[in-house]
Amino acid sequence: MTQRALAAFIMAAALFGALLIVAPARAQAPPGWIADKKTGCKVWDPAPEPGEAVEWSGPCKNGLADGEGTLQWSQNGQPSDRYVGEYHGGKRNGHGTVTYRNGQTVNGEWRDDELLQLPPNEIDFIERR
Repeated sequence: MTQRALAAFIMAAALFGALLIVAPARAQAPPGWIADKKTGCKVWDPAPEPGEAVEWSGPCKNGLADGEGTLQWSQNGQPSDRYVGEYHGGKRNGHGTVTYRNGQTVNGEWRDDELLQLPPNEIDFIERR
């Protein structure tokens, strides 16, 4: 192996090693609770991302969103998705509407933060999202 080939190999190995170190830091965090910084009220965050924040405009019971209200998500200070509907125990439960940042909406019934049913005309949108 020539000196030049050896140097290229070492450089490639170092770059690969650096990627292995950085990649886990960019991995998505596990689901968990996120708090409204103004009220301290918490909601379930099924897919945490860096720079994410929430504002909850409804009632809070035992530190968790509980009742009818609006949850506004933001990403790095910019408004993102919005949920208007029912929360119980900090999770979406009951009827609610999600409006995505692109303007699309999804209405449905939620249980334990999982969407249970969609009207037929909205199933195609979710599958293409």
